[in-house]
Amino acid sequence: MYKMIVVDDSEMTRQGIRASVNWEVMDVRIVGEAADGLEAMVLIHDTDPDIIICDIRMPKLDGIALINEVLPSHPSLQVIFFSGYSDKEYLKNAIKLEAVDYLYKPLQLHELIGAVEKAKKKCMNKKVHLPQNEADLALSLLQCSENEIPSDLPLDLHAPLVTVIVQMNTAGEHIADRAYDNQLDDLLLVSRHYLAFQTVAARMFDGKFVMSCAGKGYILHANVSQDFLNRKTAEVKLSPFFTTLDSGQADVVVGVSNLCTDFKYLREAYDEARAAVRAAFLLGYGRVIFYRDLSQKPFVPSQDMQRELYDRILANDFTQATNFLNSYIDSLSACREQDIPQIREALASIAYWLSRQGKQNEQDGSQYISEFIHFAPSLSVVHDYLLAQLQKHIDSISNLDNKSRIVLEVEQYITQNYDKELSIREIAQRVFVTPNYLCYLYKKNTKRTLNQFILDTKMKKARKFVCETNMKFGEIADALGYANQNYFTRLFTKYFGESPRAYRNKYGSISFSGTEGE
Repeated sequence: MYKMIVVDDSEMTRQGIRASVNWEVMDVRIVGEAADGLEAMVLIHDTDPDIIICDIRMPKLDGIALINEVLPSHPSLQVIFFSGYSDKEYLKNAIKLEAVDYLYKPLQLHELIGAVEKAKKKCMNKKVHLPQNEADLALSLLQCSENEIPSDLPLDLHAPLVTVIVQMNTAGEHIADRAYDNQLDDLLLVSRHYLAFQTVAARMFDGKFVMSCAGKGYILHANVSQDFLNRKTAEVKLSPFFTTLDSGQADVVVGVSNLCTDFKYLREAYDEARAAVRAAFLLGYGRVIFYRDLSQKPFVPSQDMQRELYDRILANDFTQATNFLNSYIDSLSACREQDIPQIREALASIAYWLSRQGKQNEQDGSQYISEFIHFAPSLSVVHDYLLAQLQKHIDSISNLDNKSRIVLEVEQYITQNYDKELSIREIAQRVFVTPNYLCYLYKKNTKRTLNQFILDTKMKKARKFVCETNMKFGEIADALGYANQNYFTRLFTKYFGESPRAYRNKYGSISFSGTEGE
Protein backbone atom coordinates (compact mmCIF):
# COMPACT_ATOMS: atom_id res chain seq x y z
CA MET A 1 0.00 0.00 0.00
CA TYR A 2 1.29 3.47 -0.91
CA LYS A 3 1.82 5.95 1.92
CA MET A 4 0.57 9.49 1.33
CA ILE A 5 0.54 12.72 3.34
CA VAL A 6 -1.55 15.88 2.81
CA VAL A 7 -0.10 19.34 3.49
CA ASP A 8 -2.33 22.43 3.50
CA ASP A 9 -2.93 25.24 5.98
CA SER A 10 -6.70 24.78 5.62
CA GLU A 11 -8.11 22.00 7.80
CA MET A 12 -11.25 21.91 5.63
CA THR A 13 -9.18 21.23 2.51
CA ARG A 14 -7.26 18.44 4.25
CA GLN A 15 -10.53 16.96 5.49
CA GLY A 16 -12.01 17.21 1.99
CA ILE A 17 -9.09 15.33 0.43
CA ARG A 18 -9.23 12.67 3.13
CA ALA A 19 -12.99 12.12 2.90
CA SER A 20 -13.64 12.58 -0.83
CA VAL A 21 -11.97 9.36 -2.00
CA ASN A 22 -11.97 5.76 -0.80
CA TRP A 23 -8.19 5.66 -0.60
CA GLU A 24 -8.05 2.06 0.62
CA VAL A 25 -9.59 0.92 -2.66
CA MET A 26 -6.84 2.83 -4.50
CA ASP A 27 -4.21 1.01 -2.42
CA VAL A 28 -3.30 4.33 -0.74
CA ARG A 29 -3.16 5.12 2.96
CA ILE A 30 -2.99 8.69 4.30
CA VAL A 31 -0.37 8.41 7.05
CA GLY A 32 -0.37 12.03 8.20
CA GLU A 33 -1.37 15.66 7.67
CA ALA A 34 0.45 18.93 8.20
CA ALA A 35 -0.72 22.53 8.34
CA ASP A 36 2.52 24.16 7.15
CA GLY A 37 5.88 23.38 5.58
CA LEU A 38 7.80 23.04 8.84
CA GLU A 39 5.32 20.50 10.23
CA ALA A 40 5.53 18.65 6.92
CA MET A 41 9.35 18.35 7.13
CA VAL A 42 9.04 16.52 10.44
CA LEU A 43 6.17 14.38 9.12
CA ILE A 44 8.13 13.35 6.01
CA HIS A 45 11.11 12.37 8.14
CA ASP A 46 8.89 10.31 10.49
CA THR A 47 6.67 8.57 7.92
CA ASP A 48 8.85 8.37 4.75
CA PRO A 49 5.80 8.70 2.44
CA ASP A 50 5.61 7.68 -1.21
CA ILE A 51 3.31 10.55 -2.25
CA ILE A 52 2.73 14.07 -0.95
CA ILE A 53 -0.20 16.31 -1.88
CA CYS A 54 0.99 19.81 -1.06
CA ASP A 55 -0.34 23.35 -1.26
CA ILE A 56 2.02 25.89 -2.84
CA ARG A 57 1.33 28.86 -0.58
CA MET A 58 1.60 28.07 3.12
CA PRO A 59 2.80 29.87 6.26
CA LYS A 60 6.32 29.37 7.65
CA LEU A 61 7.60 27.43 4.61
CA ASP A 62 5.96 27.31 1.18
CA GLY A 63 5.49 24.13 -0.85
CA ILE A 64 8.34 24.78 -3.31
CA ALA A 65 10.85 25.44 -0.52
CA LEU A 66 9.61 22.38 1.41
CA ILE A 67 10.09 19.96 -1.49
CA ASN A 68 13.42 21.52 -2.43
CA GLU A 69 14.54 20.85 1.16
CA VAL A 70 13.37 17.24 1.51
CA LEU A 71 13.80 15.82 -1.99
CA PRO A 72 17.57 15.13 -1.73
CA SER A 73 17.00 12.83 1.24
CA HIS A 74 13.74 11.35 -0.19
CA PRO A 75 14.51 11.07 -3.93
CA SER A 76 11.63 8.68 -4.65
CA LEU A 77 8.98 11.01 -3.15
CA GLN A 78 6.23 11.84 -5.68
CA VAL A 79 4.83 15.37 -5.41
CA ILE A 80 1.40 16.70 -6.37
CA PHE A 81 1.11 20.47 -5.98
CA PHE A 82 -2.14 22.41 -5.85
CA SER A 83 -2.95 26.09 -5.50
CA GLY A 84 -5.78 28.58 -5.58
CA TYR A 85 -3.65 30.83 -7.76
CA SER A 86 -2.58 30.64 -11.39
CA ASP A 87 1.08 31.47 -10.96
CA LYS A 88 3.53 30.84 -13.80
CA GLU A 89 6.61 31.14 -11.57
CA TYR A 90 5.32 28.55 -9.12
CA LEU A 91 4.39 26.29 -12.03
CA LYS A 92 7.88 26.67 -13.48
CA ASN A 93 9.44 25.71 -10.14
CA ALA A 94 7.09 22.73 -9.86
CA ILE A 95 8.32 21.53 -13.26
CA LYS A 96 11.93 21.93 -12.10
CA LEU A 97 11.14 19.69 -9.13
CA GLU A 98 9.57 17.13 -11.49
CA ALA A 99 6.20 17.29 -9.78
CA VAL A 100 3.66 14.71 -10.90
CA ASP A 101 0.95 17.34 -11.40
CA TYR A 102 -0.05 20.92 -10.59
CA LEU A 103 -3.77 21.19 -9.75
CA TYR A 104 -5.89 24.29 -9.24
CA LYS A 105 -8.44 24.91 -6.48
CA PRO A 106 -11.24 24.11 -6.19
CA LEU A 107 -9.91 20.60 -6.70
CA GLN A 108 -11.82 18.45 -9.16
CA LEU A 109 -12.26 14.87 -7.96
CA HIS A 110 -11.30 13.23 -11.26
CA GLU A 111 -8.16 15.40 -11.50
CA LEU A 112 -7.13 14.48 -7.96
CA ILE A 113 -7.64 10.76 -8.56
CA GLY A 114 -5.81 10.96 -11.88
CA ALA A 115 -2.84 12.73 -10.30
CA VAL A 116 -2.57 10.13 -7.53
CA GLU A 117 -2.72 7.31 -10.10
CA LYS A 118 0.14 8.96 -12.02
CA ALA A 119 2.09 9.29 -8.79
CA LYS A 120 1.59 5.58 -8.05
CA LYS A 121 2.95 4.64 -11.47
CA LYS A 122 6.01 6.83 -10.95
CA CYS A 123 6.47 5.23 -7.53
CA MET A 124 6.57 1.81 -9.17
CA ASN A 125 9.22 3.00 -11.62
CA LYS A 126 11.30 4.73 -8.97
CA LYS A 127 11.05 2.17 -6.20
CA VAL A 128 14.57 1.22 -5.24
CA HIS A 129 15.12 -2.52 -5.37
CA LEU A 130 18.31 -4.16 -4.19
CA PRO A 131 20.47 -3.96 -7.34
CA GLN A 132 22.91 -6.39 -8.81
CA ASN A 133 25.76 -3.91 -9.22
CA GLU A 134 27.72 -2.05 -6.60
CA ALA A 135 26.97 1.39 -8.02
CA ASP A 136 23.45 1.49 -6.47
CA LEU A 137 24.13 -0.08 -3.10
CA ALA A 138 24.62 3.03 -0.97
CA LEU A 139 21.01 4.15 -1.47
CA SER A 140 19.60 0.63 -1.44
CA LEU A 141 21.16 -0.21 1.92
CA LEU A 142 19.15 2.61 3.48
CA GLN A 143 15.91 0.91 2.47
CA CYS A 144 16.48 -2.75 3.13
CA SER A 145 16.35 -4.90 6.23
CA GLU A 146 19.34 -6.74 7.64
CA ASN A 147 18.28 -10.09 6.19
CA GLU A 148 18.24 -8.55 2.69
CA ILE A 149 21.89 -7.49 2.76
CA PRO A 150 23.92 -9.15 -0.05
CA SER A 151 26.66 -11.45 1.20
CA ASP A 152 29.30 -10.12 -1.20
CA LEU A 153 29.35 -6.47 -0.09
CA PRO A 154 32.77 -4.78 -0.44
CA LEU A 155 32.48 -3.44 3.12
CA ASP A 156 31.69 -4.83 6.56
CA LEU A 157 28.46 -3.33 7.89
CA HIS A 158 29.23 -4.54 11.41
CA ALA A 159 32.60 -2.81 11.57
CA PRO A 160 33.16 0.94 12.15
CA LEU A 161 32.08 3.04 9.18
CA VAL A 162 31.00 6.53 8.23
CA THR A 163 28.54 7.95 5.74
CA VAL A 164 30.02 10.62 3.51
CA ILE A 165 27.96 12.84 1.19
CA VAL A 166 29.66 14.88 -1.52
CA GLN A 167 27.37 17.58 -2.89
CA MET A 168 27.92 20.10 -5.66
CA ASN A 169 26.56 23.62 -5.63
CA THR A 170 25.18 23.93 -9.16
CA ALA A 171 24.21 27.52 -8.40
CA GLY A 172 27.89 28.38 -7.97
CA GLU A 173 29.64 30.72 -10.36
CA HIS A 174 31.66 27.99 -12.11
CA ILE A 175 28.95 25.40 -12.64
CA ALA A 176 26.28 28.02 -13.30
CA ASP A 177 28.21 29.08 -16.42
CA ARG A 178 27.15 25.80 -17.95
CA ALA A 179 23.46 26.83 -17.66
CA TYR A 180 22.13 23.75 -15.90
CA ASP A 181 18.38 24.30 -15.64
CA ASN A 182 16.90 21.33 -13.81
CA GLN A 183 17.43 18.12 -11.92
CA LEU A 184 18.03 16.13 -15.09
CA ASP A 185 21.02 18.36 -15.89
CA ASP A 186 22.31 17.92 -12.34
CA LEU A 187 22.02 14.16 -12.73
CA LEU A 188 23.94 14.27 -16.01
CA LEU A 189 26.67 16.32 -14.35
CA VAL A 190 26.92 13.91 -11.43
CA SER A 191 26.88 10.85 -13.70
CA ARG A 192 29.66 12.27 -15.88
CA HIS A 193 32.01 12.43 -12.88
CA TYR A 194 30.88 9.17 -11.29
CA LEU A 195 33.78 6.99 -12.41
CA ALA A 196 36.31 9.61 -11.36
CA PHE A 197 34.76 9.86 -7.91
CA GLN A 198 34.57 6.09 -7.63
CA THR A 199 38.28 5.78 -8.44
CA VAL A 200 39.20 8.42 -5.88
CA ALA A 201 36.98 6.79 -3.23
CA ALA A 202 38.54 3.38 -3.90
CA ARG A 203 41.98 4.80 -3.07
CA MET A 204 40.67 6.66 -0.01
CA PHE A 205 38.99 3.67 1.60
CA ASP A 206 41.03 0.78 0.18
CA GLY A 207 38.00 -0.43 -1.77
CA LYS A 208 35.90 -0.86 1.37
CA PHE A 209 32.94 1.33 0.37
CA VAL A 210 29.71 1.49 -1.61
CA MET A 211 28.58 4.56 -3.52
CA SER A 212 25.50 5.98 -5.26
CA CYS A 213 24.59 9.05 -7.28
CA ALA A 214 21.94 11.05 -5.46
CA GLY A 215 20.61 14.51 -6.30
CA LYS A 216 23.54 16.84 -6.88
CA GLY A 217 26.23 14.51 -5.59
CA TYR A 218 27.19 11.15 -4.16
CA ILE A 219 26.50 9.06 -1.07
CA LEU A 220 29.19 6.75 0.29
CA HIS A 221 29.24 4.28 3.17
CA ALA A 222 32.83 3.33 3.97
CA ASN A 223 34.77 1.38 6.56
CA VAL A 224 37.32 3.55 8.34
CA SER A 225 40.02 3.13 10.95
CA GLN A 226 40.06 4.85 14.33
CA ASP A 227 42.46 7.54 13.11
CA PHE A 228 39.66 8.81 10.86
CA LEU A 229 38.18 10.38 13.98
CA ASN A 230 41.05 12.88 13.90
CA ARG A 231 39.81 15.92 11.99
CA LYS A 232 43.10 16.67 10.23
CA THR A 233 43.46 13.05 9.15
CA ALA A 234 39.92 12.96 7.77
CA GLU A 235 40.29 16.28 5.95
CA VAL A 236 43.52 15.15 4.27
CA LYS A 237 41.95 11.83 3.28
CA LEU A 238 38.83 13.51 1.85
CA SER A 239 40.60 16.42 0.11
CA PRO A 240 40.79 14.70 -3.35
CA PHE A 241 36.99 14.99 -3.60
CA PHE A 242 37.42 18.75 -4.07
CA THR A 243 39.79 18.43 -7.02
CA THR A 244 37.94 15.70 -8.91
CA LEU A 245 35.39 18.15 -10.31
CA ASP A 246 36.56 20.60 -12.93
CA SER A 247 34.43 23.30 -11.28
CA GLY A 248 36.83 23.89 -8.40
CA GLN A 249 36.67 23.49 -4.64
CA ALA A 250 34.31 26.42 -4.07
CA ASP A 251 31.41 24.46 -5.59
CA VAL A 252 31.70 21.33 -3.41
CA VAL A 253 30.89 20.43 0.18
CA VAL A 254 31.65 17.14 1.93
CA GLY A 255 29.44 16.11 4.86
CA VAL A 256 30.67 13.43 7.27
CA SER A 257 28.60 11.50 9.82
CA ASN A 258 29.68 10.35 13.24
CA LEU A 259 31.32 6.95 13.45
CA CYS A 260 28.70 4.24 12.92
CA THR A 261 29.31 0.94 14.72
CA ASP A 262 26.63 -1.28 13.17
CA PHE A 263 24.26 -1.55 10.18
CA LYS A 264 21.22 -0.77 12.32
CA TYR A 265 22.59 2.77 12.79
CA LEU A 266 23.27 3.32 9.08
CA ARG A 267 20.14 5.41 8.46
CA GLU A 268 21.08 7.59 11.42
CA ALA A 269 24.57 8.07 9.96
CA TYR A 270 23.03 9.05 6.62
CA ASP A 271 20.79 11.64 8.32
CA GLU A 272 23.86 13.06 10.09
CA ALA A 273 25.77 13.40 6.82
CA ARG A 274 22.75 15.07 5.23
CA ALA A 275 22.56 17.54 8.11
CA ALA A 276 26.26 18.34 7.68
CA VAL A 277 25.74 19.01 3.95
CA ARG A 278 22.69 21.20 4.61
CA ALA A 279 24.81 23.24 7.02
CA ALA A 280 26.79 24.45 3.97
CA PHE A 281 24.07 27.09 3.63
CA LEU A 282 25.29 28.59 6.92
CA LEU A 283 28.99 27.71 6.79
CA GLY A 284 29.72 27.88 3.07
CA TYR A 285 30.93 25.44 0.41
CA GLY A 286 34.52 24.41 -0.28
CA ARG A 287 35.00 22.56 3.01
CA VAL A 288 34.54 19.33 4.94
CA ILE A 289 31.74 19.63 7.50
CA PHE A 290 31.57 17.08 10.32
CA TYR A 291 28.24 16.39 11.95
CA ARG A 292 29.88 16.37 15.36
CA ASP A 293 30.95 20.00 14.86
CA LEU A 294 27.52 21.38 13.98
CA SER A 295 26.22 24.16 16.20
CA GLN A 296 23.36 23.43 18.56
CA LYS A 297 22.49 27.09 19.05
CA PRO A 298 18.79 27.55 18.21
CA PHE A 299 17.66 30.36 15.96
CA VAL A 300 15.23 32.61 17.77
CA PRO A 301 13.27 34.93 15.45
CA SER A 302 13.39 38.47 16.79
CA GLN A 303 11.07 41.17 15.53
CA ASP A 304 12.86 43.59 17.86
CA MET A 305 16.15 42.92 16.09
CA GLN A 306 14.58 43.44 12.67
CA ARG A 307 12.88 46.59 13.91
CA GLU A 308 16.22 47.92 15.14
CA LEU A 309 17.67 47.41 11.65
CA TYR A 310 14.67 49.08 10.03
CA ASP A 311 14.79 52.04 12.43
CA ARG A 312 18.45 52.66 11.60
CA ILE A 313 17.69 52.58 7.88
CA LEU A 314 14.67 54.88 8.24
CA ALA A 315 16.83 57.25 10.29
CA ASN A 316 19.29 57.28 7.36
CA ASP A 317 22.01 55.93 9.68
CA PHE A 318 23.37 53.68 6.95
CA THR A 319 26.78 53.01 8.48
CA GLN A 320 25.20 51.61 11.62
CA ALA A 321 22.56 49.79 9.54
CA THR A 322 25.26 48.07 7.46
CA ASN A 323 27.27 47.11 10.54
CA PHE A 324 24.14 45.81 12.21
CA LEU A 325 23.22 43.73 9.14
CA ASN A 326 26.73 42.26 9.02
CA SER A 327 26.58 41.32 12.70
CA TYR A 328 23.13 39.80 12.26
CA ILE A 329 24.30 37.59 9.38
CA ASP A 330 27.32 36.50 11.42
CA SER A 331 25.02 35.48 14.27
CA LEU A 332 22.88 33.42 11.88
CA SER A 333 25.90 31.46 10.64
CA ALA A 334 26.39 30.18 14.20
CA CYS A 335 22.88 28.70 14.43
CA ARG A 336 21.92 25.03 14.09
CA GLU A 337 21.18 23.64 10.64
CA GLN A 338 17.66 22.39 11.45
CA ASP A 339 16.58 26.01 11.78
CA ILE A 340 17.61 26.93 8.23
CA PRO A 341 13.99 27.12 6.96
CA GLN A 342 13.11 29.65 9.69
CA ILE A 343 16.34 31.55 8.98
CA ARG A 344 15.43 31.79 5.31
CA GLU A 345 12.00 33.13 6.27
CA ALA A 346 13.55 35.82 8.48
CA LEU A 347 15.96 36.81 5.70
CA ALA A 348 13.13 36.93 3.16
CA SER A 349 11.23 39.27 5.49
CA ILE A 350 14.21 41.66 5.60
CA ALA A 351 14.74 41.43 1.84
CA TYR A 352 11.08 42.13 1.15
CA TRP A 353 11.12 45.15 3.46
CA LEU A 354 14.20 46.55 1.71
CA SER A 355 12.60 46.03 -1.71
CA ARG A 356 9.53 47.98 -0.62
CA GLN A 357 11.76 50.92 0.24
CA GLY A 358 12.85 50.89 -3.40
CA LYS A 359 9.22 51.10 -4.57
CA GLN A 360 9.31 47.74 -6.36
CA ASN A 361 6.01 46.17 -7.36
CA GLU A 362 4.78 44.43 -4.21
CA GLN A 363 3.51 41.21 -5.77
CA ASP A 364 6.33 40.65 -8.26
CA GLY A 365 8.97 41.67 -5.70
CA SER A 366 7.59 39.30 -3.09
CA GLN A 367 7.50 36.42 -5.55
CA TYR A 368 11.06 36.95 -6.77
CA ILE A 369 12.45 37.47 -3.27
CA SER A 370 10.77 34.34 -1.91
CA GLU A 371 12.19 32.24 -4.73
CA PHE A 372 15.67 33.76 -4.47
CA ILE A 373 15.99 33.39 -0.69
CA HIS A 374 14.61 29.85 -0.54
CA PHE A 375 16.87 28.59 -3.34
CA ALA A 376 20.01 30.57 -2.43
CA PRO A 377 22.89 28.09 -1.93
CA SER A 378 24.53 29.91 0.97
CA LEU A 379 24.09 32.57 3.60
CA SER A 380 26.90 34.61 2.03
CA VAL A 381 24.92 34.85 -1.23
CA VAL A 382 21.89 36.17 0.67
CA HIS A 383 24.16 38.54 2.60
CA ASP A 384 25.51 40.04 -0.64
CA TYR A 385 21.96 40.39 -1.96
CA LEU A 386 20.76 42.23 1.16
CA LEU A 387 23.76 44.57 1.07
CA ALA A 388 23.00 45.32 -2.59
CA GLN A 389 19.36 46.09 -1.72
CA LEU A 390 20.48 48.35 1.11
CA GLN A 391 22.86 50.18 -1.23
CA LYS A 392 20.03 50.75 -3.72
CA HIS A 393 18.01 52.32 -0.94
CA ILE A 394 20.97 54.51 0.08
CA ASP A 395 21.41 55.64 -3.53
CA SER A 396 17.71 56.49 -3.89
CA ILE A 397 17.75 58.55 -0.67
CA SER A 398 20.85 60.50 -1.70
CA ASN A 399 19.17 61.49 -4.98
CA LEU A 400 16.09 63.00 -3.33
CA ASP A 401 15.54 66.66 -2.55
CA ASN A 402 14.19 67.61 0.88
CA LYS A 403 10.52 67.68 -0.16
CA SER A 404 10.72 64.32 -1.91
CA ARG A 405 12.47 62.85 1.13
CA ILE A 406 9.57 63.97 3.34
CA VAL A 407 7.08 62.22 1.05
CA LEU A 408 9.20 59.06 1.06
CA GLU A 409 9.53 59.03 4.86
CA VAL A 410 5.78 59.56 5.27
CA GLU A 411 4.96 56.66 2.93
CA GLN A 412 7.51 54.44 4.69
CA TYR A 413 5.94 55.23 8.05
CA ILE A 414 2.41 54.51 6.82
CA THR A 415 3.47 51.25 5.16
CA GLN A 416 5.18 50.06 8.32
CA ASN A 417 2.33 51.12 10.63
CA TYR A 418 -0.77 50.11 8.65
CA ASP A 419 -1.97 48.26 11.77
CA LYS A 420 -2.43 51.51 13.69
CA GLU A 421 -5.14 54.15 13.65
CA LEU A 422 -3.14 56.68 11.67
CA SER A 423 -3.77 60.42 11.92
CA ILE A 424 -2.33 63.13 9.67
CA ARG A 425 -1.42 65.21 12.72
CA GLU A 426 0.70 62.37 14.15
CA ILE A 427 2.36 61.71 10.79
CA ALA A 428 3.14 65.42 10.31
CA GLN A 429 4.82 65.55 13.72
CA ARG A 430 7.18 62.74 12.69
CA VAL A 431 8.49 64.75 9.72
CA PHE A 432 8.43 68.12 11.53
CA VAL A 433 5.90 69.95 9.35
CA THR A 434 2.36 71.18 9.94
CA PRO A 435 -0.57 68.93 8.96
CA ASN A 436 -1.83 71.42 6.37
CA TYR A 437 1.60 71.76 4.73
CA LEU A 438 2.05 67.97 4.72
CA CYS A 439 -1.28 67.48 2.92
CA TYR A 440 -0.38 70.19 0.39
CA LEU A 441 3.14 68.83 -0.17
CA TYR A 442 1.98 65.24 -0.55
CA LYS A 443 -0.74 66.04 -3.08
CA LYS A 444 1.56 68.28 -5.08
CA ASN A 445 4.21 65.53 -5.36
CA THR A 446 1.94 62.49 -5.83
CA LYS A 447 -1.27 63.91 -7.35
CA ARG A 448 -3.37 62.23 -4.67
CA THR A 449 -4.30 62.88 -1.05
CA LEU A 450 -2.51 61.48 1.95
CA ASN A 451 -5.74 59.93 3.21
CA GLN A 452 -6.08 58.13 -0.12
CA PHE A 453 -2.58 56.61 0.30
CA ILE A 454 -3.46 55.50 3.83
CA LEU A 455 -6.68 53.89 2.57
CA ASP A 456 -4.90 52.24 -0.39
CA THR A 457 -2.24 50.79 1.94
CA LYS A 458 -4.77 49.39 4.40
CA MET A 459 -7.04 47.99 1.68
CA LYS A 460 -4.13 46.17 -0.05
CA LYS A 461 -3.37 44.52 3.28
CA ALA A 462 -7.07 43.83 3.82
CA ARG A 463 -7.27 42.05 0.46
CA LYS A 464 -4.34 39.80 1.44
CA PHE A 465 -5.94 38.95 4.78
CA VAL A 466 -9.32 38.24 3.18
CA CYS A 467 -8.00 36.13 0.29
CA GLU A 468 -4.96 34.39 1.78
CA THR A 469 -5.92 33.70 5.40
CA ASN A 470 -8.83 32.27 7.38
CA MET A 471 -8.89 35.24 9.77
CA LYS A 472 -12.31 36.38 10.91
CA PHE A 473 -13.34 39.76 9.60
CA GLY A 474 -13.30 41.27 13.08
CA GLU A 475 -9.71 40.06 13.47
CA ILE A 476 -8.81 41.64 10.12
CA ALA A 477 -10.33 44.94 11.23
CA ASP A 478 -8.20 44.84 14.41
CA ALA A 479 -5.07 43.96 12.38
CA LEU A 480 -5.62 47.05 10.24
CA GLY A 481 -6.12 49.43 13.15
CA TYR A 482 -9.90 49.73 12.79
CA ALA A 483 -11.68 49.63 16.14
CA ASN A 484 -15.05 48.92 14.53
CA GLN A 485 -15.67 45.89 12.29
CA ASN A 486 -18.73 47.45 10.67
CA TYR A 487 -16.69 50.51 9.71
CA PHE A 488 -14.04 48.25 8.14
CA THR A 489 -16.72 46.33 6.24
CA ARG A 490 -18.19 49.56 4.83
CA LEU A 491 -14.75 50.80 3.75
CA PHE A 492 -13.85 47.46 2.13
CA THR A 493 -17.19 47.24 0.30
CA LYS A 494 -16.91 50.77 -1.02
CA TYR A 495 -13.27 50.27 -2.10
CA PHE A 496 -13.66 46.89 -3.85
CA GLY A 497 -17.35 46.97 -4.73
CA GLU A 498 -18.04 43.78 -2.75
CA SER A 499 -18.27 42.86 0.91
CA PRO A 500 -15.33 41.03 2.50
CA ARG A 501 -17.38 37.81 2.62
CA ALA A 502 -18.33 37.98 -1.07
CA TYR A 503 -14.76 38.89 -2.02
CA ARG A 504 -13.33 35.93 -0.08
CA ASN A 505 -15.85 33.53 -1.65
CA LYS A 506 -14.90 34.74 -5.14
CA TYR A 507 -11.13 35.17 -4.89
CA GLY A 508 -9.97 33.35 -1.76
CA SER A 509 -8.45 29.88 -1.40
CA ILE A 510 -11.45 27.55 -1.82
CA SER A 511 -11.64 24.21 -0.06
CA PHE A 512 -13.92 21.27 -0.86
CA SER A 513 -16.49 22.47 1.64
CA GLY A 514 -16.33 26.17 0.83
CA THR A 515 -14.53 29.06 2.46
CA GLU A 516 -13.49 29.44 6.03
CA GLY A 517 -13.94 32.53 8.19
CA GLU A 518 -17.02 34.34 9.37
